[in-house]
Order: sequence, then structure tokens, then C-alpha cells
Amino acid sequence: MLNRTLLITSAFTFNLLANAQTPAVGAATPAAAKQASPLVGPNLLKNPGAEATDAAGQLAWAAAYQYKSLPYRMTVEAYGSTPGVFMKGWGEKNKHGANYFRFSAEERAEVRTQEQRFDLTSLGDTIDKGRVIGRVAGYIGAIGNKSFKGNVVVEYRNSDDKVLKTIRTPNMPYDVQLSDPKLTRCSQTLVLPVGTRYAAVYLSAYFESDADHSGSLVMDDVSFELIYR
Repeated sequence: MLNRTLLITSAFTFNLLANAQTPAVGAATPAAAKQASPLVGPNLLKNPGAEATDAAGQLAWAAAYQYKSLPYRMTVEAYGSTPGVFMKGWGEKNKHGANYFRFSAEERAEVRTQEQRFDLTSLGDTIDKGRVIGRVAGYIGAIGNKSFKGNVVVEYRNSDDKVLKTIRTPNMPYDVQLSDPKLTRCSQTLVLPVGTRYAAVYLSAYFESDADHSGSLVMDDVSFELIYR
């Protein structure tokens, strides 16, 4: 009798353990762990707020050198250094730092900075599964001419460096008055296209109409981030 009781107890215990280790029919399969990568999370741009003090950071966008002899350019300036744009100290008071990017043009032309390029091949499998989101953003304002528009732009490229998709921050209705200065945050988000292996980010400014080419376009605190879905 004792042996029979032991057999029944052992069989019962075995069934409990087996059931505990076997997923129920129809149970969800745990999602695969997301690929750890230093590319996901932080702002990937160098000198995003025009505050760099080292040479590499100051040359990250390089437009001041590209357009030095031309009537259209982008320069890094301190808040309050150009009359009629922003008051001195406005940036630090409003958490934008001491400096900003200022675009100007005396003719109809796009002012485009040098691009910052990122190798995303280590994320290739995750990108191709549609699990990586890109977000590009910046604080933008048109001073003295509301037809002066600008974007933070990202080009997603494949392994042959062919552009698969171009994403721009939207042109929101920003028209800054010196009596009430502000910068509008503009952002755009998109799942990275299948096949993306590189990203190139640059800053762009241009006139929406030919009527008037005066004024300034200001950008500050630009960003490019990758996020897991």
C-alpha cells in the first residue's frame, strides 16, 4: 500500500512540473530581445546647439566655411550679437544656450550645411524587421520675413548610398517678433525604410517665395534620434 501511494504521489508531482514548464496552447511567444546599440537613444548629432568649443564640433556643420565668399550662408552666433534678431541673453534665459545657427541669403538659394553621416549597418536586421524609428527635430524661427523657411533633414540611404527616403521637419507657422521672441519646436518621426544602412542629416534654409529675400532663419537644439518600436 505504501509503495502504491509513493507511485501516485511521484506521478502527480511529475505532471505538475511538466505542466509548469510547458507553455499553454495558444500562449504568446515572448518577444525577441531588442538589439543593444549605442546608436539607439541619444541625440546622434555633433554640436546640436551651436555651443561647441572644440574644432571638431565647430566644423560639424561647416557652412560658415563653405559659403564664406557667397551672399548666402549659415553662421554660428551668440544671442543678441546681431541687432534685430534676438536680445542678448535670451537663449540662456529660455534654455537654448548662448548660441544659435543663423541663416541669411541675398538671393533665392537653398542654404544647406554639410551633412553629418551615420553608419547604421550594425542595426540592419532590426531595421529590416521594421523595429527602428527615426526622429529628427529642431527649434526654428523666421525673423523679419515669414517666407524664410527651414528644416532639419535626414536622408535614409541603402548600402549603395542610394537615398531611400528623405524626411524633413515640417514648416510650421513661425514668425518671430523681437517684442515676443520664441523658437518653435518642429519634429518628424518615421519607421526607417527596409534596406536602410546609412543616415545623413543636414540643416536647410530657403525662401518660400521670390518676393523678398531679407530677414534671418534661426535654428537651435537640433536632434536626430533612433528609437526601438
